[in-house]
Amino acid sequence: MGGKDTSPECKNINEMVNAALNSAPKAAVSERALYEQACRGGQSAACFNLGLKFYKGEGGVQDKAKARALYEEACRGGQAAGCLNSALMFSQGEGGVQDKAKARALNEQACLKDQAVGCFNAGLIFSSGEGGVQDKPRARALYEQACRGGEAEGCLNLGVMLHQGEGGTQDKVRARALFRQACKMGLNQAC
Repeated sequence: MGGKDTSPECKNINEMVNAALNSAPKAAVSERALYEQACRGGQSAACFNLGLKFYKGEGGVQDKAKARALYEEACRGGQAAGCLNSALMFSQGEGGVQDKAKARALNEQACLKDQAVGCFNAGLIFSSGEGGVQDKPRARALYEQACRGGEAEGCLNLGVMLHQGEGGTQDKVRARALFRQACKMGLNQAC
């Protein structure tokens, strides 16, 4: 799972939690309890960070079902990282029943929140047809978004689709440019 969310909302929550921990006896106040309180208060970044605590078992018992629910809550509250983590858990059946259709929808939500890796993941899912109908043009558009967002594998996969004419018109010149771009981004398999 990903690290802490670095959005401005999350940074403010983290600052509040750290201030509370520094001003109160460590035995009386735990970081997990403070995130739980903030999450109940509607702070979606706190829900995400609390999900991390439950996923890793930090500050208490590990509970992946609870982590998955908290990631979903964070996603509903606008936290793209929550969408990504819950999508991964649904895809793998971690913390509950495997649900590829739900994973597909959550990755699309992350993409809509400008998370390039969510666009890439959704592109993979639409390309393969996992969790729904295969849709190569949609996969191609998602890889385009991923590439524009700095996801090298999105550039590579878009290049492959353009080279082969999958999901739209074949364009070998643009495909080669995308392979070079992915290579410059550090993706050795594109070089």
